[in-house]
Amino acid sequence: MVQRINATVGYLGASYDVPSLVEKLLHQLASKQTIVVNVYDTTNMSAPIKMYGKNVTDTRLLQISNLDFGDPARKHEMHCRFKQKPPPPWTAITASVGVLVITLLLGHIFHAAINRIAKVEHDYHEVMELKHRAEAADVAKSQFLATVSHEIRTPMNGVLGMLQMLMDTNLDANQLDYAQTAHASGKDLIALINEVLDQAKIESGRLELEAVPFDLRADLDKVLSLCLANLMKKKLSWLSMSLMRCQKLLLEILGDSGRLLRTLWGIQLSSQKTKTKATYLCLCI
Repeated sequence: MVQRINATVGYLGASYDVPSLVEKLLHQLASKQTIVVNVYDTTNMSAPIKMYGKNVTDTRLLQISNLDFGDPARKHEMHCRFKQKPPPPWTAITASVGVLVITLLLGHIFHAAINRIAKVEHDYHEVMELKHRAEAADVAKSQFLATVSHEIRTPMNGVLGMLQMLMDTNLDANQLDYAQTAHASGKDLIALINEVLDQAKIESGRLELEAVPFDLRADLDKVLSLCLANLMKKKLSWLSMSLMRCQKLLLEILGDSGRLLRTLWGIQLSSQKTKTKATYLCLCI
């Protein structure tokens, strides 16, 4: 202690205008009517010295901050509190509720969109599966018709061949008529089989028309002969048929002879199903 006193050259004092400092700080922070500020010298914590403000009795909303006035040997504190209980932060509450509501709405919309997309994908997969099944069933049906038609036509050609050979033998009138009727019926069956094959090709998109030269007159004569034979079998003597040929009709034309014959044959079969007293089949080419 003595050494310190002997080493002392002089004393330096400083005065602080604490009210001015606090007033300036209050203007920066908030209104003086809202916040109460007390400044204490807390070097001796058991007996703090009040430097500014009034005694604080309500310490529920008290905020304490340390102050540094440049003297390391002294400690100072600033005690702040609201004069009244602060109002609830309605703006923050409203903003929080609004953000929560918007978040919930966005979540609901997102969830609904995800469910909608999932449903659309599910429906699309179901439609595609049904489409594949329908296409597979259609292909199977076409293959079945084509296979069965070919299988029936193969032995039927043998039957027609045997009937033709039978008609070339010595038969009486009745036997020849029976053989001719069976032969014509076989041809009708072959025509129906060809129609089934054409239908299967049409459904599969593989129908192709031939472009070969053929004699139109000969094909027309063949159709009319078959038609006349059927009329004679049905004893429709009251129905007369005539073929008027144009002198300018070409002997050979280019086209699909088989399908033309089947079309004409179907027309004359349909005309024979009528039950009127008079039937006329007029074919103009």
